[in-house]
Amino acid sequence: RGCDAHLSQLHLNAWSHMELIRTLAKPMCERRQGRVLVIGSIVASAGQPFNAGYAGSKALLSNLCDALHYELGFHRVGVTCVLPGATDTGFAKAGSSEDGLIFKLPGTTADQVAEAGVRAMLRGERQVVVGHVATLFYLCGVYCPTPISSL
Repeated sequence: RGCDAHLSQLHLNAWSHMELIRTLAKPMCERRQGRVLVIGSIVASAGQPFNAGYAGSKALLSNLCDALHYELGFHRVGVTCVLPGATDTGFAKAGSSEDGLIFKLPGTTADQVAEAGVRAMLRGERQVVVGHVATLFYLCGVYCPTPISSL
């Protein structure tokens, strides 16, 4: 992928979230109440060969949410990042990545991701990984060498 494609991914998956959260957080902080729910990805836990723009943008988003969870928490505003793995939405087919290993394993439905995200947000959690396979891939990304975690 070219530089323009990577920049487009960064804009969609990170900068647009930053701008939206910045816009919404101010009145929430003034009211001293509110919650922000962001959909990230388990690829944020490790680089993903041949998908660097997407993985990098999701890592930026995940780290942004981590920081804002604590920063906005002082104003009683919660930030939760949902980290799903393969989710049956048509995303893999649209991105021509349905041959990836993670899409051949049992995934989650969009309803499962939404339910887990809302539940975690209401409990004030910083992040939630959705699904057993996603949890395994996430932990591999965090604790295993990159070549193993990017299978």
